Amino acid sequence: MELARSSEGSGTEKDRYPRDKVSWTTAISYGIGSYGANVMYAFIAIYLMLYYTDSFGIKAAAVGLLFLIARLVDGATDIALGILVDNTHTKMGKFRPWILIGSILVSLTTVACFLSPDLSEAGKLAYAYSTYILWSICFAIIDIPYWSLSAAITQDPTERSKVITIPRTIATFGFLSVSAATLWLVKFVGSWAGVAVIYSAIFLICMLITFFGVKEKYSVPRKERQSFKGFWTLLKQHRPLRLLLTGMFLLEMIGVIRGTFQLYFFIYNLNAEMMLGIFLTVSMIAQVAGAVVSPFISAKIGKKNTALYSSAIMAAACMLLFFFQTNITLIFIIGALAPFCGGVGQISLYSMVADCVEYGEWRSGNRSEGMVFSLNIFKTKLSGAIGGAIGGFMLSWAGYIPHQVQAVETAMWIGLLFTLIPGALTLISLIPLAGYEITEKRFYEILDDIHQRNTSKPEEVKV
Repeated sequence: MELARSSEGSGTEKDRYPRDKVSWTTAISYGIGSYGANVMYAFIAIYLMLYYTDSFGIKAAAVGLLFLIARLVDGATDIALGILVDNTHTKMGKFRPWILIGSILVSLTTVACFLSPDLSEAGKLAYAYSTYILWSICFAIIDIPYWSLSAAITQDPTERSKVITIPRTIATFGFLSVSAATLWLVKFVGSWAGVAVIYSAIFLICMLITFFGVKEKYSVPRKERQSFKGFWTLLKQHRPLRLLLTGMFLLEMIGVIRGTFQLYFFIYNLNAEMMLGIFLTVSMIAQVAGAVVSPFISAKIGKKNTALYSSAIMAAACMLLFFFQTNITLIFIIGALAPFCGGVGQISLYSMVADCVEYGEWRSGNRSEGMVFSLNIFKTKLSGAIGGAIGGFMLSWAGYIPHQVQAVETAMWIGLLFTLIPGALTLISLIPLAGYEITEKRFYEILDDIHQRNTSKPEEVKV
């Protein structure tokens, strides 16, 4: 497909469009929803297994199987929900109705997950399956349209980076709040269900702020209804999205593997278990700092270059750590560089996902925000599941024995899988990312062609 050109040939320049500024009120309202969503997600992700095993009385192996089955269900429902979102067209918009309905459902199912009905062992397991899988589906109902909404707020690439940066940064504080306060709250309130009510109320208030504070400026009804066939067509036609999701999948999977081994590296290789919490805190602060500066870097060198260079530096930092595995000071300094670059790259990558919406509209004539972002969310879940499985397999293969001094060879592999190996594998992720073609210049060419197509006769667009 070729781009339609005006006779003057000047329609592809950035200055053809006025700066599509997003007010700070809108940006903060959007970001607050991310805080609430991550309070809820962290509560489930960090503490549900502990609640199941220590309070509700379900065996750990059964909980592990439950979580695996729930992820498989997630994969199927994410695509289905992406189709439903794309086919939605109401007076409230395409995404906001789902955020409103989903927020109420997530609040109710979260409380249900932490109730403790007096049931038999089999009954408790059945209750856990039904409530947790239902929670997973309900959370996807808000997660997919929430991130899809970012493509409907603005079509300015620079402003999109700001729109993505704020919720991604605020999300970190949601995790920190839950990590620090939950166990204390359980003791203070006296029950897990009481804490679930508190978090559900916080979550609902945050999502309502997003619902009322953010409007869909670019909500375009589809000309054709979305379908499962459209899902395959989108992947077939959308080369930039395929390349972007592949690169992000590799980065996220490698991050999960490295994150697994950093725990064992501090505990067994360094014998510095008490330093682990400090290192994780420093890493999180570095990641937030990277996310904050990412839009400024992207504005100077472009989002694609920002993602490529930050990932390359992150890979180099990981590999450099291999040579300083016994120097705790350098581990902290060099180790903080990796999450800083990860934060820089993550924001630019997620903003690039939003840009893929216009590319898909240009290729097919239909906007598919729901499908694009459901694929992105599915990719994250899949990378986490595969990365976790690989990490567990490699740990067993290396000869790890819990609560003992590890063999020299085992310690060597733990060090390698924390430093050199993930660094080298990160370089592989640069290959698909380098092929991603939607630069800022290309984006404005595509946007210009879409605008011309919408205001001219069909025959002016050459296919």
